[in-house]
Amino acid sequence: MKMEIIENNEDEKKEKKEKKEKEEEKNEKEEEKKEKEEEKNEKNEKEEEKEGEKNEKEEDTCNACEFCEDVCLFDEKNEKNEESEKKKKKKKYYNYIKYKKNFTFCEIKRHCNIDDCWVVANGNVYDVTKFIENHPGGINCILNKATNDVSVDFSFHSKYAQTKIWESLKIGRVIPCSKYFISEKKTNNCIFM
Repeated sequence: MKMEIIENNEDEKKEKKEKKEKEEEKNEKEEEKKEKEEEKNEKNEKEEEKEGEKNEKEEDTCNACEFCEDVCLFDEKNEKNEESEKKKKKKKYYNYIKYKKNFTFCEIKRHCNIDDCWVVANGNVYDVTKFIENHPGGINCILNKATNDVSVDFSFHSKYAQTKIWESLKIGRVIPCSKYFISEKKTNNCIFM
């Protein structure tokens, strides 16, 4: 009987040891998993930081066309001050637009979102920002064609819409960018140039 008790005790001790070893192995595996997850998270954070820095660098560079009167707006994007300052700058910019009257496609292509949307029709530039939410066809039909030539769409509208609504939104005319002329001159193989 004593032998059986001793054997049972030994068996219990072995089982306890095995359980402890298994638990330790599980704990080690869990710690390894946690470490791997932490490493992945650190890598992801570093990649996100790099992407953020890359995006900041892109925002910090002026992407205005150097061949025409395209205006660089990265200062407006870069400043993260109060909204009132942004509104003042935007107001100043719109006053400049009203004064200007002639725009290149380089300038027009910047205006393609719901807060600032331009379209071109029959050589005229239209600022449809104020009208976009009231358009019977919806917002998306205008946003999908923002900064593009919509002369065909212009002709679909009634005479009333063309004269009353479209005319009130007209801000200027489209003029060609000189970069197209410069690129044409570079490709010209004339001896006398």
